[in-house]
Amino acid sequence: MIEMQRLRDIATRDEGRYEGKEEGKEEGKTEEQERIAISMLDSGMSLEQVKKWTNLDLQRLQELSREIESASMTD
Repeated sequence: MIEMQRLRDIATRDEGRYEGKEEGKEEGKTEEQERIAISMLDSGMSLEQVKKWTNLDLQRLQELSREIESASMTD
């Protein structure tokens, strides 16, 4: 009985590690897409063009665009 519980605990821990790794990969992918979007927006591409190539939602692209504008005003 104790052995079975130990095996369940190990399986649960391994599942948690896998889920954590997958979350990390997804976050990294999103961060990379945002870096690409910032470069594209900074070079003058339209929000629609950037959306097409990065698959980021329009609201996030508008936020990034505002961040770029704010940064350029402080330079």
